Amino acid sequence: MDYFYKECVQILLKPLSELPEWKNFTEPRYPLIREEANRFVYLCDLLYNFIQQHQFRSHFHVMSSDILSRVATLFKSKDKHLRHCESRTLSKLIALLTRVHMFCSKAAFRIFRLLLKQNNPNSHVQVVRHDILKPILDLTIQESLRDNLLSCSCQEYFEHMRKVCQIS
Repeated sequence: MDYFYKECVQILLKPLSELPEWKNFTEPRYPLIREEANRFVYLCDLLYNFIQQHQFRSHFHVMSSDILSRVATLFKSKDKHLRHCESRTLSKLIALLTRVHMFCSKAAFRIFRLLLKQNNPNSHVQVVRHDILKPILDLTIQESLRDNLLSCSCQEYFEHMRKVCQIS
């Protein structure tokens, strides 16, 4: 485990580390081709599992890097190449576009939900330090009119925060 977290995890998660920080990204959407979106979904799932299974080592990696600030950029992802299409297939591609956007955002959002549920004060400090509640709130507002898994997850995130604040 030590070898993996000292030598390999930076190489494995390099595409996430190369994302721009969400604060520095001013565009309304982060364009990704399908292969990139799939890669980021898989990497977010890996990071989620690392945080869940290897709590101490993965938390040290997360705290010593700015990967959370970069993962939050994925909340703005959307497959731009699917927008350029013939008009007769537009409705099918819009449905696919929404689904792929939701998968990428959902995979990124799962990480923040896990960090909240683990109730680790250092994780909370990291989220506040990088001001990640802003993109989470933006995502919640964006998805609030939809009845989908991502919208429910966003609402559950803030509901969990409310419950934790009432207890303490």
